[in-house]
Amino acid sequence: GRAAQPARQRTDAGVLRGSWFRGAAGFGDLALGAVAAIEQERSFCYAYHADLDTIGHFYGPGSEEWLLQLEFVDALAERIGRRMPPGSLLVVTADHGMITADERIDFDTEPLLWEGVRVIAGEPRVRYLHTESDEVADVWREFLGAGAEVLSREDAVEAGWFGPVSPLAVDRIGDVVVAMKNSAVLVRSQAEPVFSNLKGFHGSRTRAETAIPVLFHASL
Repeated sequence: GRAAQPARQRTDAGVLRGSWFRGAAGFGDLALGAVAAIEQERSFCYAYHADLDTIGHFYGPGSEEWLLQLEFVDALAERIGRRMPPGSLLVVTADHGMITADERIDFDTEPLLWEGVRVIAGEPRVRYLHTESDEVADVWREFLGAGAEVLSREDAVEAGWFGPVSPLAVDRIGDVVVAMKNSAVLVRSQAEPVFSNLKGFHGSRTRAETAIPVLFHASL
C-alpha cells in the first residue's frame, strides 16, 4: 500500500503551544517542509532532527559514527539554506551538548548510597534524591568527592540551577540534587540496564553540555 504522508496538526505541547506540527519521513522531507513553511507563511519554523543525539548516546560524541552523522546534518543545513527565500534567516543550534562517560558509579551496587534514599530519579548525569534522612547529602558529598556537586533542593533553586521555579514544580526536584562533573555518570545497572550501558550522556552543568554553538545564515 501507499505510505501515509506526515500529518500537519495544531500542537498544544509546552513551548510549541499554538504552532502547527508536521512530521517528516526523512532528510529530504524535513528540508523541503521547512522551506515550504517559510515560503507560505513567512514566519518562524522550527525543524528538528534527532539522529545525531541518538548516535551520540550509542557511540559517544566525537566517535567516527557521530562525526559521520554530523556531516549528514551539516549537509541537511546546507540544503535548507540554499533553498530559503530572500530575506530569511537560518539558525543552526542544538538543545544540549554531550559527554562520553569514562567513569561509572553504580547506585544499585553501592549500599551506602541507598541509606536514607526513598526514591532516586533523574538520569546518569543529574540525579534527584527524595530522602528520609537529612544526612543523605553529606554522605553523597563524601562518597562522590570532587566528582559531583551535591546540593539541597533549596540551595540548588537559590543558586539558579533551574531558572525561575514555580511553587507547583518545587517538590519534583527532590530533596537533594546531584550534578555529576567531568565525565562521570551515576548509573543503575539493575533498574536501568540499557540506559546504563550507553556511552554518551548529557544533563549536567559542564561547559560541554551547556555551551552550545549557534550558527547563522542570512539569505539575501
